[in-house]
Parts: sequence; structure tokens; C-alpha cells
Amino acid sequence: MLRSPLAVLLLPALSLLAQDLPERSPRLSSYRMSVELDPQTRTVQGEQIITWQNGTSAPTSELRFHMYLNAFRDKQSTLMLESDAAFRARWQESDFGSVELNRLQLETAGGRVDLQPRTESPDDGNENDATVLVVPLPRALEPGASITLHSSFTSRMPKAYRRTGWIPENGFFGMHWFPKLGVLEQVGDQALWNCHQFHSNTEFFADFSVYEVSITVPDDYVVGASGELQGEENRDGKKILRFLAEDVHDFAFVADPDFRVHEEVFPAFVAANDPSGVAPAVAALMGKPVADFNLPETKIILLLNPQHDSELQVQRHMHAVKLALEFYGLRYGPYPYGTVTAVDPGSDMLGQRLGGGMEYPTIFTCGTLLYPHPRVSRPESVTVHEFGHQFWYGLSANNEFEESWLDEGLNTYSEGRAQWLELFLRKAPEERPVQNSSYGLLTLASKQDALLPQSLGKIALPIGLLPQSWQEGLSAIRFDGTILPSSPLLELLYGQPLASGYREAYFQDGWNDRDRTLDADNPDPMVKDGWQYLSRESYSVNSYTRPATIMRTLERMVGRDKWWAFMRRFHAQSRFGHPSTEDFARLLDSECGASAAKFFRDITGAEAVLDYGIHSVTAADGEGSSNRVVVRRYGSVQAEIKLRFRFADRSEPVYRSIAADNSEPWFEFEFVTDDSGATYGALVEVWVDPPEGTPGSGEEFEEPCEPAGAYLIDSNLLNNSWQAEKNSDPTLYRSLRLLLQAQNRLTFAGIIG
Repeated sequence: MLRSPLAVLLLPALSLLAQDLPERSPRLSSYRMSVELDPQTRTVQGEQIITWQNGTSAPTSELRFHMYLNAFRDKQSTLMLESDAAFRARWQESDFGSVELNRLQLETAGGRVDLQPRTESPDDGNENDATVLVVPLPRALEPGASITLHSSFTSRMPKAYRRTGWIPENGFFGMHWFPKLGVLEQVGDQALWNCHQFHSNTEFFADFSVYEVSITVPDDYVVGASGELQGEENRDGKKILRFLAEDVHDFAFVADPDFRVHEEVFPAFVAANDPSGVAPAVAALMGKPVADFNLPETKIILLLNPQHDSELQVQRHMHAVKLALEFYGLRYGPYPYGTVTAVDPGSDMLGQRLGGGMEYPTIFTCGTLLYPHPRVSRPESVTVHEFGHQFWYGLSANNEFEESWLDEGLNTYSEGRAQWLELFLRKAPEERPVQNSSYGLLTLASKQDALLPQSLGKIALPIGLLPQSWQEGLSAIRFDGTILPSSPLLELLYGQPLASGYREAYFQDGWNDRDRTLDADNPDPMVKDGWQYLSRESYSVNSYTRPATIMRTLERMVGRDKWWAFMRRFHAQSRFGHPSTEDFARLLDSECGASAAKFFRDITGAEAVLDYGIHSVTAADGEGSSNRVVVRRYGSVQAEIKLRFRFADRSEPVYRSIAADNSEPWFEFEFVTDDSGATYGALVEVWVDPPEGTPGSGEEFEEPCEPAGAYLIDSNLLNNSWQAEKNSDPTLYRSLRLLLQAQNRLTFAGIIG
């Protein structure tokens, strides 16, 4: 039965009011597919029946489809042209892939009518790009009306350099592999298709649907897929598997005869037992029983390649998935699907990882080492991150083409918070991960070394540093700089603590995200179409680490319980919907206050910089003369800033503050006598934004990140504090670390040379 357009639009909101979290999506579309994978020809032949409803209040005279695989049909597609020369140089003729719509028919009362699609390039006009298909309709489809389409297609799988395709030894990763509808949006009084080309820097956007998919493969293949397996049938040396995935906006599968299958169950979790105490506190703040936050049982399926099929690998992967189910479930709402599948990616003869580190509804690919180090968070970090996309992208289907931070940024933040709780609250200090960099655990280089520019353990020439003419010449002969490809031996050496027993800094996502954000050449606003950023670096920073650092800052500004109540409400509002940046800002305003919302809008702008620091200190001599401190706003962004002053003869510090609406460039604080007439005495310390609590309430931070206070995004922490007595420890520490870096690099060179 068809719902009215108004009912379609109100369904998520009505469900939310009734039960906090909506139980299902509007289900404007459904896909019934019967497909067969042929490993010999590396093709998927498919039959498809699509039912689609116009959920807007305006008619549409056309349909638009994403044909994602056509980004890999040659080197002239938009994705290829936007990629760097090294990426294009990888591709040989046998590596390309494509998707072709063999037949598309509209079901009508008088029978099926053939439709005549055409390719279009709405973003850049590239005539050689075929990733968007426009399909004119015989007559306009009115609001609330539905249509049924019948189609057949052929997908020729590319080599899996980018998420999808074949890997050596007959493995296949079926991601964005079929013709898929774009999103019809209400823009004013019009219905407009949001269906961008496949760009180098963009991912996906789609409506929630129901997928019923029958997959035929050779009978020795192991298959993992979105949704849940409904049945299996063997026939003539093949097997047919039927999957049902409800309320998801994509369908992916993997197939490989070598996968080793492991299954465990995440048991039902009682929220009152949350070891962090956040779930009970947030439930109380929201006026809900803590039992409403309980988590259901979930089946975990792990597909490992034979070389990784060990008890240790199984344990570490499973533990990471369970950690993610617990953290994301307690903080945002329970994972609503019955299963989740984690997949070990493949690699080729050059050691390039194929199909790894990518998310799809109820299934994701991760990545591990042959010899995982006990104090390096791999496979945990990528496993938690890619699972997290089940929430930030999977359940909240933002437009990844236009607002990528709403999935990558929120998820990078969430992954880091989950990892911190696990690794720093539940582990002894000697078990916590330590910083890993180019030459082992003892160095703390924040950037990838030039000798190792592309992958872990790979020895290569720094092609990107050569003159452009040289790069083009090397590209023409298909040389990407590789001298020695990635191998288990190099990976093992890469992660070892070499030549010294000196203890290095603990690995913390918060600091890494901050460092990468501030080190990047990033003149762009945070929110921008993915293909419009200045560079790949700018896209990456604005999608991942900058929003993660801003989220940490907002959490520290407003306080733990209020923040997580807001985040839970935002996820509830976003679940089975299409959240936007403006949705986030509006809810932040209503839940956390206008100052937090203004700060968010300001700090996400182009070239936005927050930096409050000490300009000068004139300390008293202890005999009644004045202590004078000038604090300066060096950046463009204003904020409420707390200041702490310590005096030699006073046991308690003195606090002052700078208001968020104070636009002055500098602020003077003078201390002669207090309200009782007593002199302050000698000033011994000044701290701008001290690391001891939120600016207003003083509530302690759940995740300490000293020496930063509330504003982890502050661009220069070195000007935040002053002490009368100089401390030489940081200089000594840095010098020792640089010495050990040099020592380790020479040792590493000696081992491999």
C-alpha cells in the first residue's frame, strides 16, 4: 500500500517520538537481484527489479543512476584524471572494469516499456566519464507514486585497487558493483536528483532500501554479504545463496574459496554495567530508564585469509568488533542488525593491499599484519573504525559527496574515543600501545618518512619528490618507485623496538588527529564538495582529523554528560535519515547552547584559527609591586577562555576568564591586592586554558589530553603557559628522542642493507 508523501516524510520523526530511535527506514525503494559471479571471466551477470517511490512533494520526469564501476573502465574517467600519476600508472589493460546496463524497462499497465538511458557528467562535463546515467521517463512521476523497473546488467570487475574488484587467487570484493539509483531531494518546491559523478575524493550517497539478493558462485566459494543469509542451494557444481538486507542503503559482497570462517556472538549487554559510567549518567540526564540503553545480542562473522588464520588474529579481530559494538551501542544507540561481517583484505605480488579498510552496511573490510605486534593497534584501529561506519554512514546516510565529515569525521572521533577507553582505562601501562613510526616503536615522527611513502614496510624511491618530467617518464614505463615490495619480513622489522630500551610516548588518537590537522596545508572550509578541495591532503584533513579534533574540543567545552546526550540525540535524529551539517549545528545550539554552536560554525570556516596565548608577563618582586599579564588572541576564532594564575604565597590558584563575545585582540590582567587588601605576592605560573576542566563548570574531561585544556584545537599550545622557574625537561626529552631516531634509522638501514 502506498503512503502519502507527508507520511513518508514524517515517518522517521513519528517513530523517534514514540521510541527514541526509529525502528526502520522510510523504504522508498527495494532491489531484488539475481546475480552470478563467473571467476574465469571476472564478471557478474545480473537481473534486477527495482521498485521506487517519489518521496518528494514535486513530480520528476527522469531517473538517475550511479554506474560506479565505470570509473575504472579506462584512464579518462573523472576518478582517474583526479588521481595522481602513480595511481594511474598501476593500471594495465587487464585491470580495468565497467558496468553495462543491457536492458532497462518500465513496468506499465500495458506491459513493459523500454527506456533509453544516456550518460551525463553533471559535475565536470567530462565526456569520457560514464559514472552517471540519466533515464527520461515516458511521463512524469507524481509525488507519492511508485514505479517498477526491470533490468539486466553486466559488471566486469576491475582489479581491486580501489575497494572493489578481483584479487589474485580468485578472490572478489563486490562493492558499488551494480546500477544504483541516486537520491531525489526536495529543494524548495522542486524535486532534484542528487547523483554526482564518482570522484577520486568522494564516496557515496543513497536512500535506504530493502535488498533481496540471490548470488550464484562456484560451490567451493565462501561468501560474505550485507544482511543475513536466508538460504543456500547447491546445483551443478554451484551454490546459490539468498541474502536479505533491510533498511540499508547499499549491498556489498565478498567471495573467495580461501576464506576461513570464524563466528562468535556479542552477548546482550546491560547498560547499567557500562564501565565508563556514561550510559547511566546520560540516561538520567535524558530522563530515561538506563535499561533503554541495553544492547542486544549480535552475531559476528570473521572471514580471514589462510596466512592470517591464527588464534591470535581471531582473538584480536573479535575483541575489536565487540569493543565497537559496546562503545557505539552505548553512546549512540544499539546496532539494529542481527549480524556484522568483518573481512580480511587481499594483496597482490607487490604487497599492495587490495580491498582493505572500507565500509558497507553490515559488512566491512579491515586489515592486519602477518606478525601483529602486541603494542601496535593493528588490526584493532582499522577494525573499530570500519565497524564504526555502521553508525556514521551506515545508519545515518549523509551525503558523502558534499559533507564527508559527517561520516569520516564523526567516525574518526568515535573510533579514537572507543580506543582510548579500551587501551587506557582497561589496560595496564605496560600493555598500552606506543607510538609507531617509520623505523619502529622508539621514534615519534608524525609524518611518513620520504623513503616509505606508500605502504607499511615497502622500500621505494620518493617519486613524488622528483621533477614532473621525470615522474611522467617513470609513469610511462610503469615504474612506481618500488625497490623492494611490502613483505611480512619488512613489516616485522618495521615494527620492532630497535637498538634501545628507551620508553617512548603512548599512542593517542587525539594527539595524532590534532597534529595532522595543524600540519596540513588546508585553506578550505571544513564542509565542501569532496572534489573541490585544494588537494587530497585538504580533503583528508577536513574529512577526518579536523572534525575529529573539533568534536573532542566541543566535548571538553560542554562537559561529558551533556555532550553524549547531545550526540545520542543527533544520532537518533539521523538514524535512517540524511543528516546535514546544518542539522548538527541546530541541535548543538538547542542542546548545548548558542556559544557552542557559534564556536562550531566559526571553527569550521576557511582558514579558521583558534590561538589564545601569553603575550607578556611582568612579575612582581614580592614586595607589593604589580603582576601584569597580557594575553593575546592570535587567531581569528573567539572562545570563552579560562585562565589560571598561581602565586608563591597562596595555596589556591586564582582564576579569571575571557568571554566568548569579547572581540578585543588582547587582554590585560593585573594583580596588586585582592578584595581583602592582601597583596598577591610573586607570580609563579600563568596558564591559558588549563587542562583541568570545562571553561564553565570545571567538569573533568573523560579523555585527558594534557597539556591541552578544553581547546584541543588551539593551534599553538607552547604560548599557553608561563612559569617563573624554567623547566629544562622538555628540551632534554626532545634531544634524546632525536638522538634515538637517528640511531634507529642507522640500525634499520644496517639490518635491511
